[in-house]
Amino acid sequence: AAGAGVVWLTAELRGYVMVLSVVGLVGWAMLSVAVAVVAGLYPSTKAARLEPLETLRLG
Repeated sequence: AAGAGVVWLTAELRGYVMVLSVVGLVGWAMLSVAVAVVAGLYPSTKAARLEPLETLRLG
């Protein structure tokens, strides 16, 4: 969202028209969700393999 705001502001200052397509917005949203899921898989699977009491003991 911040990146889109910077692009919009730059376009406004230079007199350009910013064009957003629905397909592009949905595609980028899906890509960001996929990256978040993949980035969360490794730590979550690693944590799921730990024993809860051992984890609490080690801090």
